[in-house]
Amino acid sequence: MAVLTNGGEPIAVYEEITRRVLRELADVELPPLPAPAPDAPRVDAARYVGTYSSGIADTVVSQDEEGRIWAERTPKGIMAEFGGPPERFELVPAREGSLIAVQRQHGMHQVHSFVGDDGDGHALFLHTGRADRRVAP
Repeated sequence: MAVLTNGGEPIAVYEEITRRVLRELADVELPPLPAPAPDAPRVDAARYVGTYSSGIADTVVSQDEEGRIWAERTPKGIMAEFGGPPERFELVPAREGSLIAVQRQHGMHQVHSFVGDDGDGHALFLHTGRADRRVAP
């Protein structure tokens, strides 16, 4: 059993407890959390590339010359006050309109869904549980 502490990987702890309780008390098996495909293809990220912003972070999505997609999230507001450092991580295709982080964060691979259209074929929002609006190309 994972150790329950302040910080670390809270999603992994939640998942382990929830899976066990549902299996033992309700005979229900949860599907696995999303994970990146080991052979995820390179895609044109033009729809996703840009800067997205919310009250707690700015996220810049970019694509390098090799076709790899990157997200760089910089905390702001109260999250910056708590001392959260900027993070840079790779994204790969997950499903239509979504990318998934290659690296685990807080016990899971975060899915990044890109929704809406800004009128020029770019996503209007980046959704990771919070909707961040596109603020720059």
